[in-house]
Amino acid sequence: MPFVNPYNFVPLPDVVSRTEPRSRTAASGPDRWSGRVDIELELRSPLKLPATETAGTTDDYPVVRGSSLHGSIRNMHEVLTDSCMRVLDTDFVPVYREPVALLPKEWTVVRIDSLGDDGEILATAAERRDVIKALLWSPEEGKKGVFGAGPPRTGDLFAWPRTGIDRPKAGPPRIVDGTLHRAESAEGSHGVVLISDGGTRTANKRWYVAFARMDNAVPVSVSPEAMTSFKKASENSDDSQQRRNAGTAGIDDNPLRHVEVHAPSTTEVIGFRDPSIGDPWPGRVLWGKVETVDGRRVVTELKVSQVWRALGETPVEERVPPAVLPCESGPRLRIALGLDPAATESWNNPEMRGLCPSCLLFGSAVEDDVDLDKPRRQGPQPRNERRGRSGGYRGRVRVADALLVDENGQPSPVHNKDLAPMGTPHPGAGQFYLVNDGLEHKTTSNGERPLAWWSAESHHDSPPRQIRGRKFYWRTDVDVESQTARSAPTDTEAAAESMAASQHGARIVQPGGRMTVTLFVDDVTRAELGALLASVAPGLVLGPDDSPSDYVLSIGGGKPFGFGSVAVRTEDGAPLIKLDLATARGRYLGADDQTAPTVTEAVDAFLAAVDRNANSARWRALTAMTRFAHVDDALVRYPNDARGIDAKPVPGRGEDSDYEFWQFTSGQPSTVESKINGRTVRVDSKLRSLPAPDKDDASMLTGDELRKKGRTPPPKPQKKGGRR
Repeated sequence: MPFVNPYNFVPLPDVVSRTEPRSRTAASGPDRWSGRVDIELELRSPLKLPATETAGTTDDYPVVRGSSLHGSIRNMHEVLTDSCMRVLDTDFVPVYREPVALLPKEWTVVRIDSLGDDGEILATAAERRDVIKALLWSPEEGKKGVFGAGPPRTGDLFAWPRTGIDRPKAGPPRIVDGTLHRAESAEGSHGVVLISDGGTRTANKRWYVAFARMDNAVPVSVSPEAMTSFKKASENSDDSQQRRNAGTAGIDDNPLRHVEVHAPSTTEVIGFRDPSIGDPWPGRVLWGKVETVDGRRVVTELKVSQVWRALGETPVEERVPPAVLPCESGPRLRIALGLDPAATESWNNPEMRGLCPSCLLFGSAVEDDVDLDKPRRQGPQPRNERRGRSGGYRGRVRVADALLVDENGQPSPVHNKDLAPMGTPHPGAGQFYLVNDGLEHKTTSNGERPLAWWSAESHHDSPPRQIRGRKFYWRTDVDVESQTARSAPTDTEAAAESMAASQHGARIVQPGGRMTVTLFVDDVTRAELGALLASVAPGLVLGPDDSPSDYVLSIGGGKPFGFGSVAVRTEDGAPLIKLDLATARGRYLGADDQTAPTVTEAVDAFLAAVDRNANSARWRALTAMTRFAHVDDALVRYPNDARGIDAKPVPGRGEDSDYEFWQFTSGQPSTVESKINGRTVRVDSKLRSLPAPDKDDASMLTGDELRKKGRTPPPKPQKKGGRR
């Protein structure tokens, strides 16, 4: 059955209009309004509140914090007004699990010897011909590995064998029989063992590890770039996360601690490996790519195993239009302050020093600490004068806490629920997160990285693909009990226990709950007021033929489950919005010759200031993503499959496994074969992207359906000899 992915994207603008912020000391100009705005909202889907938050200030009213509402309203405002991306990790580069393949000849076993005070790392590298496979474990009864004197550890020294090395015509040499004896010292012929994690190994195959002769090794140095990339690739490994979570309170997180390696499907300890972390230390053994640089042998890449992790290429900063980078922060601030020698923009360029519409209205926290309300220097500010300072621009909107009530004005009932765990976002999935124009339904050549990877462009001599846009979740008519359909597998007892252990408690308010959102505005223009109203009630500007209550804002947690949809309440078709506004003259002098705008006048002023033709693609996407029940909730789920590539349920993966989908849409020629109706076929794996949210059909085929639909017969084997 096809599925609709729970999230999609609203395209980014190429241009962001920035202006110098208005001074707070200057007299308020004409048509500038301050005061209070009350907007009545109603829950269209369950609202998730934190389990530990207190119920409210009086009579146990559940409360939605103003800070939470502020963030949701601003997020909508950024899209409607073509503003910057306030929350953006500009340095992010994804990390991938490498496909299984033999390492090129430049790769060998490297042992770190010393860490210099100047950061230089010296090591020794085995000659590739001296790296062989040694049997660690065998499923054959009575047959054990070749390492003697107890389970080996990565880095252990063993005497190099004079006999017993099998050198096949194809593949690396290996030791299958005999016993390797531990070396008492590094003198004489000896080798070092390198053991990696065996999490994916099966119980019916032999397990080999790398064994490298080191008395013939050559001195090398590790490049700083190799160490930086290695640390980056190690950041999200299980070992690194466990160390971060453990801290130092009574738990051994020493990087020199070895990790137990167990025989497949058992608890038998057959060896010890180094933790997959990015720290170097003398004696650490790794795989390294050794190249000649300026006449010296240098390690240019590192990994802990032959099949490990690979960094993508080109960070987020270079995959979004420069205009949407956060105002006066990060890369844009470096340019504005003259810290980027290649920059041509000057400090006095208003486009560089101004703020986008959202930062002007909601405020801007400035990195590298420049106070926008203070007089500017003429020219770049020296870094030593900025160190330790903080600054920013205070917004002109404040959002109060909102109390949740039922239709009678009584506190909304709150139900305690255990929710299924939510997974971690994976922006590295280029099928969904990147604009794949020109690559759709294509595959790479053999040996190249999948098209879905962020590094695929380098193989096609093309510029970096752009981030697809701002991420939004479909807003659907979801029941709180159906949230398990978008969560973890439960088809096996072990999977069910794992899911139960990772559930988290939450307080849930059912649809129908009401709240009044109160906004306090200070010296805003008529158009700014209209944009603010539309950000709380997007139906005021989207879908002119629909009711304003057909479009929703997302608040609270659990958005991937469909929670948190709120819409403006209406009465006789009119939105329930109350304005209490005055100009500075009216507020302080009690007399005003200007009439405060109505809701319609404010919204019309905003629409008049927007180039709706230029924004048509973004507004069409936003209309689809915010229109309540635009897609069928029964179809909204992650790309899960109940069946594996062999048309049988995959043990341990369950009904929510998404392995086949990502494999068959990666854009890399698939080497996986599947038996269907008694014959072997090869699986299609062309790059497939998310459909645009405003398409009539936003659904995709699951991995199981792609396996059946896209299969093609494998090439026939060539006959050797015989009749021509």
